[in-house]
Amino acid sequence: MDEIASARMLLNGTHILLIEDNPANQMIARHLLEMVGCRADCADNGQQAMEKIIAAQYDLVVMDVQMPVMNGYETARRIRSKLKFRRLPIIAMTANATQEDRQRCLDAGMDDFIAKPIYQDQMYLILAKWLPDKKQLEEIKQELTDSQHNHAFININALRHVLNNDNELVRKFSRKFIQVAEETLSEIETAKKHRDIKSMGRLGHKLKSSARTLGAHHFAELCDGLEIAGADNDWQQAEQLSNQILASFEHIKRQIEQTLLKNG
Repeated sequence: MDEIASARMLLNGTHILLIEDNPANQMIARHLLEMVGCRADCADNGQQAMEKIIAAQYDLVVMDVQMPVMNGYETARRIRSKLKFRRLPIIAMTANATQEDRQRCLDAGMDDFIAKPIYQDQMYLILAKWLPDKKQLEEIKQELTDSQHNHAFININALRHVLNNDNELVRKFSRKFIQVAEETLSEIETAKKHRDIKSMGRLGHKLKSSARTLGAHHFAELCDGLEIAGADNDWQQAEQLSNQILASFEHIKRQIEQTLLKNG
């Protein structure tokens, strides 16, 4: 669990080119990338991909193998033929998992494989492994372990890692989190008064991902529990979790104000 959480945080803010000709597969893969804060550009084939790679700077290329116009093998060879892209990580997405298929990908210049159908945690782990400037993985994993000893608080150092130690961006994100969380918690309380359990679950989902980015992992787990309780129509669990979420947020807000926002 710690390793997956670390991978999610490492991927936050990365710029990824997703090359996939199937619109449904493209939609799913892009959604999974954006869930962890990636900025994903899309191309429908290798020819479009080459134009985008030349025009922009990407941290990773994630590419289907079977595509029209220019397939994944040829695209990888074209990318590798240019000196400035020799170190750009290229990850294949393929339903063909035989050793022969994998070797063909490697021979074309790709670095790794994501099997189809895509399982999100597996994808995050593979992508994070190939990020070019992610030597802090073990440090972040340790930060996550340490943060578990105090569930109600945020993991400030992990947040700083995610935002490249940009203190102004850390403060800006923290202020925004407080604002959104206060508004959402107010909506949860209103939904609770009306015994609108479906809305409570939806609002729990709304808070979950930003809480994880902040490093408030226990808070995120509570929100995840509220989402599940809403889906299961479990009123007792939803009411209990909403109270815990509110109490946990007060601790988080206090820590943000004391440690992140004290200097403006």
